[in-house]
Amino acid sequence: MTMRGGGLSARENPFAVQRVERLLVFEPAWLGLSWEEILARLGKLNYRAAVVGPHGSGKTTFLDGLEERLSKEGMSVTRLRLNDESGAESKRQAVERAGAAGPKDLLFFDGAEQLGPWGWWRLNRAARLAKGLILTQHRPGRLPTLFRTRATPAMLEAFANTLLEGRDAGARPSPEELLTLFQHHRGNLREALLGCYDLMGRR
Repeated sequence: MTMRGGGLSARENPFAVQRVERLLVFEPAWLGLSWEEILARLGKLNYRAAVVGPHGSGKTTFLDGLEERLSKEGMSVTRLRLNDESGAESKRQAVERAGAAGPKDLLFFDGAEQLGPWGWWRLNRAARLAKGLILTQHRPGRLPTLFRTRATPAMLEAFANTLLEGRDAGARPSPEELLTLFQHHRGNLREALLGCYDLMGRR
């Protein structure tokens, strides 16, 4: 079995990518809001809003939590996603899917910044019959801001402690090492946690 940087195998390493992905969630309570407040604000915005935050700050997992709560209220959610590698065909398909949404459908669009002004106009127009359109963006604009996600060193430490539960204190990354990783990855929690993989491999 391949090992990175030391004696721990991928199966033994608490920061293996599968463990990190299963753990990562974003709770508005970390930043002083409740889901009830989020849902109330979303309703006031007529279900057309943006979730804003830097890369890796929890926008997608925030949408996961929001979808779970909206689904319990009987709403149907369709997820659209674009990234840096999405080409013209992927963008065309996103517009087509938005146009197929009806008055009971909510569209979650992850990666709205990948569309230029013309692409955004087309998608927004295509989605006009949908119940709502919720975007993720790195910067505010296009739709009113519903919520701003941001990561903190305390969040990183809390996630790391969960993954390290039951481990000897001497085998854990120190608070200083976690802070260094947080700063190096510019607050991207996922990348910072995956950076702990090599630290644990060297223990």
